[in-house]
Amino acid sequence: MSPPLSFKWDATVFAPALLLFACLATPIWVFEYIPLVDYPNHLARIEILSFYDRTPYLQQTYVHDTRLLPDLAMDLVVPFLRRHLSLAASGKIFLTGLLSLYCLGTVALAAVLHGRLTLRAVLLWPTFYNSALVWGFLNYVAGVCLFLLWAALLIYTVNHEVRTSRVLHYAFLLAGAIACYAAHLTAFGLCCITWGMLALHSLVAERRVGAWLLLCGTTLVVPVVLYVQLLTSGNFEAYPTAHAIVYDWRAKILQLPQFTRGYDWRQDILPTLLLLSAFSYCCIRASGRAWISSALWPAIGLFAAYVLLPKAASASTGSGFDVRFYWPAWLFLIFALPATGWSAHEKRIIASVAFLAWGLRLAELSANWKLLSRATAEMIEVLDQVPEGSRVYPICGMSMNADIDKRIMALCHVLEYEIPRRRIFDPGLFATPGAQPILFRSPLGHWQARPIEQLNRYDYVWSAEPKADVRQYLDAHAYRVGTASGYVLWHMRKDIEGGS
Repeated sequence: MSPPLSFKWDATVFAPALLLFACLATPIWVFEYIPLVDYPNHLARIEILSFYDRTPYLQQTYVHDTRLLPDLAMDLVVPFLRRHLSLAASGKIFLTGLLSLYCLGTVALAAVLHGRLTLRAVLLWPTFYNSALVWGFLNYVAGVCLFLLWAALLIYTVNHEVRTSRVLHYAFLLAGAIACYAAHLTAFGLCCITWGMLALHSLVAERRVGAWLLLCGTTLVVPVVLYVQLLTSGNFEAYPTAHAIVYDWRAKILQLPQFTRGYDWRQDILPTLLLLSAFSYCCIRASGRAWISSALWPAIGLFAAYVLLPKAASASTGSGFDVRFYWPAWLFLIFALPATGWSAHEKRIIASVAFLAWGLRLAELSANWKLLSRATAEMIEVLDQVPEGSRVYPICGMSMNADIDKRIMALCHVLEYEIPRRRIFDPGLFATPGAQPILFRSPLGHWQARPIEQLNRYDYVWSAEPKADVRQYLDAHAYRVGTASGYVLWHMRKDIEGGS
């Protein structure tokens, strides 16, 4: 049972919390270009959505899917900002809003689980800059932020005697479940697992599930109905699938330090070891004491989802669907640690170690962002030479190292900045039926073919580390326009046989 809710602002935590929030928001605003991998692609889609209704060219090139898809967090919010602000400012406000929502979510969980603003809630704020954010999975990140608030409301509603305003609580839970579903499908899955684990805990502890907990579970029915309608409506290719029950345990293990995974494992070692040491000490000190069940049981369920989902659990998520449950699982596990019995001296030591780790992590991330932002500006200067309305084909070489891939892909997606700037046609724009609200009007069947078989369909090629046969083809049928940060802009020679 959670403690009575009598939320108190601890001045000794509140002042450092404000300072920490300012430090966390700084990287979003100090760099001209934020090098999150998928971020330029998201911005390009936002620009299309913002001006679609009054731009004939956009209507001729794209189709606006107006269905309530389970992946729309950024698409529902940022177009409203774009009406009054620049695209860059709108995106940065959205990111800052996500950070604020995430911090609020951890504070809300601290309130319902511990009854106050605990130090651990603040120490969790830097986990916002985890690997999922660096890859640019912004709708998923938004979904996690909304889920934390939904879970806090559910735990409060179930564990405390809420005799008044039950209708209002139910309405908020229902609206929150729909909001999580609309933000990202994973967020709704998190809601279902959390409610299910709370119900299972009630069944184990009390041999029954309370009527109010069962009623709260009915708030999940509406999103299920919406999803079933999408599955049966056709033109929907973004649902999770399992082609084979195969597990990649090595990948799951390598994902364990994802909170401190940045751009170079050597830079990540010290922050990771510091955080693991602090957490291990907390677990040792917590032995023999009762953990907070309202947080522990959801943590177990979310970790189970992470461990049990097979490698091929998603047809549309390159990183795998299983890792999406990993981040919130850790959050609940940390909140499940006993809230009492810590001396002031212990708290100071743990806080100092955690702040040192996060300080190193943030410094490393900011240094990489500075370099990548500068590289992005240089690349945009080259890409601005492309005439408006040109067709540009991207070729981005991939390495076998996930950290290096973050750099390669972050820069590869710089091409999407030219969609709003130059109205180019880029087949790499995310436009999967059921996942994005913007689709190509003409199907891109050729996009699945070998690059060398489709280059003659385009005016330009934007390449980095192409394969040998592609490089030979470009040398023979195109000429270089410019280079930047290892990327080359090629102009296809339409007057040469084989390139026309």
